[in-house]
Amino acid sequence: MKGSWEEVCTRVWFGDVSGDVVGVLVSKGDLTERDIIRFTSEHPGSVIRRALLVLEVFEVVKMHVETEEVDKSGKGWASSGTSGVTGRDGRYVLNQEGLWMRWRVPRFIGVVRRVTEDPNCEEVMVMVMERGRAWNKELCSGHREMAMERMVRDRWLLPVLVHDTSISSRKRKRLGMEDEVQLKSEVSGPNGLWRPNFGLLNRLLTVELMKQLVTVRIDGLAAEIIEIALKRALMSEEMDTVEKEKIRERVESCGMHKEELQRQLSKTLLGAGITRTKLDDYLTILRRPECGYIQFINRSSNTFYLNFRRLAIELKRQVVESYIETSLGVNSRRIFRLLTEKHFIEQRHVSDLAMLPAKTVRESLYRLHLVGLVQMQEVPTADYKTSRSVFLWSADILESTHSLAQRMLTISRNVACQITTYSDNKKLNSSRRREVMERLEVTMSRIDKLVFILRDLSC
Repeated sequence: MKGSWEEVCTRVWFGDVSGDVVGVLVSKGDLTERDIIRFTSEHPGSVIRRALLVLEVFEVVKMHVETEEVDKSGKGWASSGTSGVTGRDGRYVLNQEGLWMRWRVPRFIGVVRRVTEDPNCEEVMVMVMERGRAWNKELCSGHREMAMERMVRDRWLLPVLVHDTSISSRKRKRLGMEDEVQLKSEVSGPNGLWRPNFGLLNRLLTVELMKQLVTVRIDGLAAEIIEIALKRALMSEEMDTVEKEKIRERVESCGMHKEELQRQLSKTLLGAGITRTKLDDYLTILRRPECGYIQFINRSSNTFYLNFRRLAIELKRQVVESYIETSLGVNSRRIFRLLTEKHFIEQRHVSDLAMLPAKTVRESLYRLHLVGLVQMQEVPTADYKTSRSVFLWSADILESTHSLAQRMLTISRNVACQITTYSDNKKLNSSRRREVMERLEVTMSRIDKLVFILRDLSC
């Protein structure tokens, strides 16, 4: 199947018409509704508008409107004398994050299941995820009313307001949204509309991954300490409005006192009855240079701060080294780790430090260089003869994660193509097709986990 990663994934989730719309946005950039219809002339205009509406609801595309100020009456956006935003007023922008959120739906449902331990909460989240946005009267019906109250209170769901949505008045009528929602207090009514809080779900995934890392590196109690500190910094309501690039700064600026940590630990299974001396010992382990997961301003301070950058880099390093060991071998992983610690060294020095034969080092270096995980720099001599030049090798973990993330995107595109191919293959019997589709979806879920660590974790 031809097309970009975004186009192929959109075809998997939303069909061929939506895939054509996204393909046009990828190739042409931001476009108005009229331009999109013109570039997809093989489909009727009404079909394209419906596809844009679906993509808007699932946040795969967003409408960017240049407005000077918001209408104070609360009835819409004030722009050039218009009282509302229509599809002709703005330009549609592709939101790649919306596609990744679709692949992460099973993982998000698992997070809700583990945290809430309530099947009704899980059922509410499944309904919202499947529809993109869901009405309050549908979510609160029957046995789900208490679960819905909890999901709103814990901010698993966010209200769709007129002031923060790009759906126009004309499109709201098409959806049946005649009554505009203006205040949060009105969202609880039957006409309230809710959407998933993807920011909160992504932050909870971050907490789980970092807790698993510390559990492997140290033990379960140290992981509980990191989890408590992370949740205190990441789960506040104000973090819903923080940009992804600024999350690290906010986390590292949020300190936690030892007494507060001890009170929180006493409520957990592993930390019940922990003494102050034992807590100090664990904090000392976590602040050592070989870990460096927390830091104190001075020795006499009782307030510590998380080193979010160190935790994120350790997660990225773990993924990159695991990929190298699986695809290129243990020797390549050893060489890569050496180059990340000692930058710009010659091949013979790599051989001496890694205690490997020169031939093995040469082959491993070129394989790593071929996939973009190590860099080579030529240092010419005075006569500029290539035969006398010195070649220095180095590796940077952040550049390596970027290269590997691009490689994962290519692999995910190929997997998405296979999913489309097998779903349309009528020659296979239903059981065999179902088995193949389940394997491909599991593969895509694993790729999504790697992409989340490599690309979405800000450090």
